Amino acid sequence: MKKPALIVFVIVVVLAVAGLIIAAVQLEDETVVSGDCSDNTYDLSLDGEDGGVQVDFSLQTPDSGQTWQVVVQQDSAVVFEGARATDDEGELEVELTADKDAGNDFTVVALSPDGTECRVEATHD
Repeated sequence: MKKPALIVFVIVVVLAVAGLIIAAVQLEDETVVSGDCSDNTYDLSLDGEDGGVQVDFSLQTPDSGQTWQVVVQQDSAVVFEGARATDDEGELEVELTADKDAGNDFTVVALSPDGTECRVEATHD
């Protein structure tokens, strides 16, 4: 008699934990856009956290030591503008936290020294 009760208890616990995991995944507020431009690949991640939007942009290029000009816009307002150099593996990154109340549409433009433009747009829901 005790074995069936234990089995039922284990099943209830497993279902409860699975429900919590599903709820946690659904609460995650992240948008990810990946793609390529010319010989480069990019990832743009927008993640809602603590009243802001964490913006993570990475660009993988074939060349190290290049300086790219990068502009990040949130609903047409510039929230970052500056130069980023690719590391030894040809990657550059920009990370910032934007005000979640300032808009949901983000655009990142990265311009290489030879004029190659990588543009990515994403909407954070």
